[in-house]
Amino acid sequence: MSTAIRAFFEPMKTLAFGSISGTYAAIGSGLLHPARVLIFQNQTNATVTFSADGTNDHFPLLANGYFVLDVSSNKDASSYGLYFATGTVFYVKGTPGSGSVTVSVVYGDQL
Repeated sequence: MSTAIRAFFEPMKTLAFGSISGTYAAIGSGLLHPARVLIFQNQTNATVTFSADGTNDHFPLLANGYFVLDVSSNKDASSYGLYFATGTVFYVKGTPGSGSVTVSVVYGDQL
């Protein structure tokens, strides 16, 4: 039996350039739900580095770049797939002079 899953967005997490420095800063609060798709946007004028633990560098993102991470592509409720855990906080560091970074989150819920 197949179970349908609805997709929902969490409120967007944003951090303005003035709060981004050479040490990691949290981009909003932790995930409210297990995340299936993450969209990272660097709307600043500099390359920044993202982290999922606030300690280790995980990936850089060029100025005005974005990165879509779909860890549950083509998975339904019965086949699970990967998820980012509830409570996960994303971090960023760099030295931008304008703009902001955002993380958008898509999660699923069974019908």
